[in-house]
Amino acid sequence: MISVIIPVYNTGYNISKISKRVLKQPYQNIELILINDGSTDDSLKIMQDLEKKDSRIKIFSQENAGPAAARNTGIDRATGEFIMFIDSDDDIDHNMIKKIVCKITRDNLDFVGCGLKLIDAQTGKSRDENTRQLPPVKPGESFKSYVIKLVGMDGRMYGLLGKIYRKSIIDKFKVRFDKGHHYGEDLLFNLNFLACTSKPVAFLPEALYIYYQGTTTSISSKSALVYKNWQKNFEALKKFAGNDKQAAKHLLKIKLHWTASYAKLKLRAAQLK
Repeated sequence: MISVIIPVYNTGYNISKISKRVLKQPYQNIELILINDGSTDDSLKIMQDLEKKDSRIKIFSQENAGPAAARNTGIDRATGEFIMFIDSDDDIDHNMIKKIVCKITRDNLDFVGCGLKLIDAQTGKSRDENTRQLPPVKPGESFKSYVIKLVGMDGRMYGLLGKIYRKSIIDKFKVRFDKGHHYGEDLLFNLNFLACTSKPVAFLPEALYIYYQGTTTSISSKSALVYKNWQKNFEALKKFAGNDKQAAKHLLKIKLHWTASYAKLKLRAAQLK
């Protein structure tokens, strides 16, 4: 069984659409866990109507505490062998779950991702991202070094969406989202998860997860302008790498890249004032 976890906060306009998309996937062994994170619109009523029509839907409500807390609630309630996260205002390819489940089960993996189709919610323009094949592991290359290299390669390791995780790893090592961290919490979750396994990382080179940019619920956070948040994420990378000397060169490249990215963000913010 696959546990699909969707936090919901005032997205009643879309929760019916994404729920039906999940439930109509060719892969049917699914439980759909909807976490009502203190919605004040008609989201809960819409979810309850959906629940009456399909026994695979489970609804849990909590006071508004943000997506990290909502996802933790979903993890605590999930009973599937694998866990997948979806945002309530996004979409997925009609066959995404089957493709990603086939990969993780056939190759006996713990973690599999796929590419993203990014759609501008205002203009409708789209582009595919993270659809190139992963570089092969070099002879003698450590697992930790390889993961750090992937973090520096592109943005595929930063996010949570379009990925599937083996729940026994999450449960055994109590992997959870940091509710007090509001920038890069997805990367921290991925690092904490991968620190608990040494099985290969795999990605399907297809844009199967559909992410809408610039929606009314999108958070382009002020948190990105707080340098301490970047520092905390880099400290998480260093903790993951530990004493692995192979990872040191990748960490240096990431630090230089992140420093430049932060400077660009600050400059853009200053120009918009």
